[in-house]
Amino acid sequence: MKPATDTLFEALEGPPPGFMFVDHVAISVPRGTLDDHVAAYRLLGFEEVNRETAEGADRVREVMLRIGAGPNMIQLLEPLDEKSTVQKAIDRNGGKGGLHHVALRVKDAQLAFDDLKQNLDETIDLEFEPMPDGFDHYATGETHDDNGDLDDVIVSGVANTGV
Repeated sequence: MKPATDTLFEALEGPPPGFMFVDHVAISVPRGTLDDHVAAYRLLGFEEVNRETAEGADRVREVMLRIGAGPNMIQLLEPLDEKSTVQKAIDRNGGKGGLHHVALRVKDAQLAFDDLKQNLDETIDLEFEPMPDGFDHYATGETHDDNGDLDDVIVSGVANTGV
């Protein structure tokens, strides 16, 4: 069976409809290292713009960082415990953090979602849901293991029609 990312990238024929820019790049960090990573990014000139804890399936502490006045950000994700989807990704990576996902800003999340869903193989579970904080929708592409547990997040997108 091909990795889900291979299926995803084969299905894409270019940027999604209404693509504006890369909203953020999410990087996973091992438990207990979030504050050290934030301090390192501050030395590079990044500013912390948001910090929160997400319970639920994600089970992470997250920090959004921005450099300069541009819209692009880095999101650091630290798992709360071994049940976190981020911890599972770190475990698959030999205990090291790394790239978790890339979120694209689009003008119309539903349109971009429908386009992606039409071109993807059904083994990738795409979900579309409302988001707080001024964002209209968030689309996530996921794969699941044999037990039905979340295995990998392979694509995400955000939209804010006010932009």
